[in-house]
Amino acid sequence: MMAKRCGYAVLTAMFLILLVGACGAPESTSMTMAQTSTRVASAPTATPLPLTDTPLPPSTTPTTTETPAPTATNPPPTDTALPPTVTAVPPTATSPVAATPDGKILLSVYPDGDLAVMNTDGSDQMLLVDRTMPGDVFSDRLAAWRPDGKKVSYAVDDFEQVEIWIMDSDGSGGQLLVGEVAPITSHSWSPDGKRIAFVSSEHGICILDLASQTMTELTSETLHDERDPDWSPDGSMLAFSASDGQNQDIYAINIDGSGLTRITSHEARDKHPDWSPDGIEIAFSSTRRSQRFPDIYLLDLSLGTEGEDNLPIQLTAEDKLEVRPDWSPDGSWIVFLSHELGAEHGTIYAVDVHGQSLVQVTADNVYHSPRWRP
Repeated sequence: MMAKRCGYAVLTAMFLILLVGACGAPESTSMTMAQTSTRVASAPTATPLPLTDTPLPPSTTPTTTETPAPTATNPPPTDTALPPTVTAVPPTATSPVAATPDGKILLSVYPDGDLAVMNTDGSDQMLLVDRTMPGDVFSDRLAAWRPDGKKVSYAVDDFEQVEIWIMDSDGSGGQLLVGEVAPITSHSWSPDGKRIAFVSSEHGICILDLASQTMTELTSETLHDERDPDWSPDGSMLAFSASDGQNQDIYAINIDGSGLTRITSHEARDKHPDWSPDGIEIAFSSTRRSQRFPDIYLLDLSLGTEGEDNLPIQLTAEDKLEVRPDWSPDGSWIVFLSHELGAEHGTIYAVDVHGQSLVQVTADNVYHSPRWRP
């Protein structure tokens, strides 16, 4: 009997143990699922947060991913191209500019068509050609210094033909250089003084070798109305004005006729180019401010031809025709002609290359085509 009760007790104990084990398993499973469902529920809450920042507007995305790199290594043109008044600093900017210009000016004197030399303050005027004969209709103008300053060349216009003559700087020893020259256009000497560039009435821009008397034509079929060739200081190129049928611009060409390049590109009329002594800049006259009144401008060639990142600097702004600029030998001043609309002659002024000082050289309104002595 006792053995049977012990058997029942053992069986009861085993049954209780199994029952407790069976009840514990669901509690453990329930905890595990609760923790898992908590992690799963929190994941969607955390995941979408970056998604609200990821789809940035297209205009913002390049700014954060692409722009910083070129800013550090290769800045955009809008950052590198400083305003023209800062970038196109003349080479003499580090040295102070004299209060008044120094040197001598060669110019034409009206109404007799004389040629004269005077100081830059208008004093000590000396006539080189004095047309005083009755009935004399010759007009001497558009003169130029030979680079050594010992000779002067000039255009003689008798209203039938134009010729270029040369004489000593004291007005003696005049002789003919070349005929069949186009009117109303200047000429230029090569830096070595051995050649002269001019505009032929028949062949456009030409170069005459004075020793061999051979002539090289630099005409272009795409251009016409070529005027005022000016030799580069290194002797390799000529700058000149010409029309492509739309407007007048400044061009440059190698002296062998190759490498034609448009220097300026504006709807205004650009004329009378003159190279700076160091070859870095070109001065010219242009009707950009006013279609009636041209002003004097500078273009920095070290920055290339005219464009959005290289705009000419305006030096003058009077309601007069301000034309035919010519650099001083030290590159700090530019002399030019200023005259009223419709007049063929006017007053000579000099402006420093920063546009801060303007000096009146002549008192009378009877002059034309000033040229600074080398």
